[in-house]
Amino acid sequence: MNLKKFEKRIKKAVSLRERGKLSLSRDLFESILKDLGKLQTKKPSDELKQLYSSLMGEYIIQYRHEAKNLYYRALDLGKEMLVYDIKNNIKNPLSIRAVSNTLMNLGNYEE
Repeated sequence: MNLKKFEKRIKKAVSLRERGKLSLSRDLFESILKDLGKLQTKKPSDELKQLYSSLMGEYIIQYRHEAKNLYYRALDLGKEMLVYDIKNNIKNPLSIRAVSNTLMNLGNYEE
């Protein structure tokens, strides 16, 4: 079992993620998880446990990055909805809530 190869793959996945290539990094993380899962035994080595723990920590960061991107997309859609609402004098409270609630999710209270 060559854990160094796994470490290199994890570093590559992290690099892709940090450069904003989230779909590529997700695919690589999931591939690594699958391959590492094949190595799991009833009594995995301490090194394997450590590697798995590091991998999962990085994979969780992947989810957080993806979620943040989804919030920004939701904010863009909410702003479009609000402009449409104002332009057409609809006065639907969901229009402003779409923007305000998403800003709260992002922690952008000042905006």
